[in-house]
Amino acid sequence: MVAKMNIIVLDIGGTKISCAISNEHGAIRNIIQHPTEAYLGAEHILGNAYKLVDELLNECKNLKGIGIASAGRINVEKGIVDYATSNLPGW
Repeated sequence: MVAKMNIIVLDIGGTKISCAISNEHGAIRNIIQHPTEAYLGAEHILGNAYKLVDELLNECKNLKGIGIASAGRINVEKGIVDYATSNLPGW
């Protein structure tokens, strides 16, 4: 029997951060959200994202990875945000 694959998906937007668990077929469950509170800066945004991921880690069996989407232009090779809108100051 093949183990099911799950990933945690995270969407960091200007007004809210959404986090959920997705299976290998793209079915989403356990959606949780928190206000981004971007006006408090990049470190605060990351703290809110970490809290959401931590909340789902206990419920995510066979975790294969975490996928992150964010407002702005992401440089995947360097692991940085090249540009973000004014909705995410300091991002």
